Amino acid sequence: MTRNGQSQAKPEQASLSPDLEAVLAENASKFDAKARPIFQKFAELLFARLGAARDNWLSAKSLAAIGVDTFHLLQNHLPGRPTVSVGRTALPVSQTGSAETLREVTVLVIINNDMPFLVSSVMGEVQARGLKTHLVLHHVQHVAMAIKLSNSSS
Repeated sequence: MTRNGQSQAKPEQASLSPDLEAVLAENASKFDAKARPIFQKFAELLFARLGAARDNWLSAKSLAAIGVDTFHLLQNHLPGRPTVSVGRTALPVSQTGSAETLREVTVLVIINNDMPFLVSSVMGEVQARGLKTHLVLHHVQHVAMAIKLSNSSS
């Protein structure tokens, strides 16, 4: 319940494809034991609404790579400062037999403290430049940070 007595919305439940779950599990196994469950929950939340995306042509392997790269950026994110990453990469689109079809894309990742309308503003700028977006993954991560304060005596 919220302060005003209304019930809170339930967190989104992930409904990831079996292919994506398998590739994410494979990638999670590369993290140390402490980071592994954090990555798994992060990826679940990041891709929770993927099923609602229209025309998603990215393969599970590509989505997992985006998830891993974004998680690494989040691990190095400094509170109160934006983290922005823009890069071009060739991502697998589909797999036919033993050959993968690659497609070059630009991946934009923004990690920031709560800023209402940031996604709308960024999307407006992207569209104003005539660029096409293929997939927008936007999930608000609620992060609690532990800060260790030490008393230093002089």
